[in-house]
Amino acid sequence: MLYHVMYSIAKAGVTVSAAHYFLLPVFWESNLSGLKRTVIVLDDSQLLKGVLEGCVLGVIVQGETYGYEILSVLENAGFENLLEGTLYPVLTRLEKKGLISCRKAKSPFGPVRKYYSITESGQEYFDNFKVSYKRIMTASGKILNGDITEGDKRNDGKL
Repeated sequence: MLYHVMYSIAKAGVTVSAAHYFLLPVFWESNLSGLKRTVIVLDDSQLLKGVLEGCVLGVIVQGETYGYEILSVLENAGFENLLEGTLYPVLTRLEKKGLISCRKAKSPFGPVRKYYSITESGQEYFDNFKVSYKRIMTASGKILNGDITEGDKRNDGKL
């Protein structure tokens, strides 16, 4: 299916970076000149923005670490093509919020590195993040997987 969608996009002359977009199905629309192909793409940066801080905290909560190591863990977990230019502003925000602390130390392999660790308020924030994330994933999963029951609908029969 994905190959077919990618082939259709390429044949239509549309350039889409797979690193930044989820591909959604190709839709056919009628118009005055006949059928035309419409490709709908979703910029996943907004989805990423909503979970990245929590995931970065999830790496740091495991123990003191540095930026490149955080990036490697995130990539190994499936965050594809995550750039340093995305990670370091998140680390700066977390530090400004008091959720992580940073210390500079000489690396055994070269220049000085910034090492990050979780603060007490960061641990509390991370614990709350996990609860909220689970609630949102459960609710959205019901809808996206078609698992809505009559009990999930309002009194008027609507969601």
